[in-house]
Amino acid sequence: MAMAEREIALTEELRSVAERNQKLERALASSRAREESLWKKIDLMRIEERKLEEAEERLCAQLGQLEVEYMEQSRAHKEQLEMERSAHSRDLQRLAEEFAAVERRLEEAQAKLELYASNGDRPRETIHRQDQGSLLKSSGDQKLGKNGGGLERLLVMWSKPAVESFALGRNKNGKKAVAWYQKIIHQDQG
Repeated sequence: MAMAEREIALTEELRSVAERNQKLERALASSRAREESLWKKIDLMRIEERKLEEAEERLCAQLGQLEVEYMEQSRAHKEQLEMERSAHSRDLQRLAEEFAAVERRLEEAQAKLELYASNGDRPRETIHRQDQGSLLKSSGDQKLGKNGGGLERLLVMWSKPAVESFALGRNKNGKKAVAWYQKIIHQDQG
């Protein structure tokens, strides 16, 4: 009897152990399935991480290229602005020099006009235009040819605007005036 009770107890214990074993195996299988699933997720995350790193590298490279292009464009723009400023400055300086030269010529012409105008024994001559556009003396003084020089005589005969125009090189009748001037010089010398 004792033996039979022992066998029954052992059988029950074996059955209990077998049940626990089955439960543990099921838990192990479930755990392995979860582990496998986690490893798959980890692999997918690693792939995504690699893709993100590659995208980040591409973006960094593009950003670097954009920075280089921006710096080059900025440098080119600054150089262009500097060249334009320099050219503008040179133009202004040239214009200022030309203006100063014109002012000097006008002052010289004005001084000569004032000198002749203040000289009482020389009547001031005027220039009239005929229909053909030629220039004629309307009145004159024989002393002027002897005492006055070439350009001075021409300046005395012209009005102030005409003298200024001549000094500026903008007289529309400049060629006619020069021809007329040369004709007077030849008459004075003859």
